[in-house]
Amino acid sequence: MKTILACKLSGPEFRARKASILAELKDRMRGKKELSRGYAYDFDGSADMLGILVAFVLKERECCSFLDHNLRIKGDGSTIRLAITGPEGAKGFLAGELGLG
Repeated sequence: MKTILACKLSGPEFRARKASILAELKDRMRGKKELSRGYAYDFDGSADMLGILVAFVLKERECCSFLDHNLRIKGDGSTIRLAITGPEGAKGFLAGELGLG
């Protein structure tokens, strides 16, 4: 059975999300690595950034439950890596719909 890759937000909600949190994540991103089924994004390791990423993941679970999120936090506080992966087609969804490719 093929997983349907679609955000549960309405058009206006989705556009608002792209203009706010997704734009902030792109602005604060330090690096990006392509994975077989998604991407890994690097951010500074500040407590502020961690809060933003946790809030993002919590919201994403509501609207895009087909995606998997993995936070790796360096013990020295230097970086945080957020990996987002999913079923076949998830990488295209991240790049196209969310603009995170």
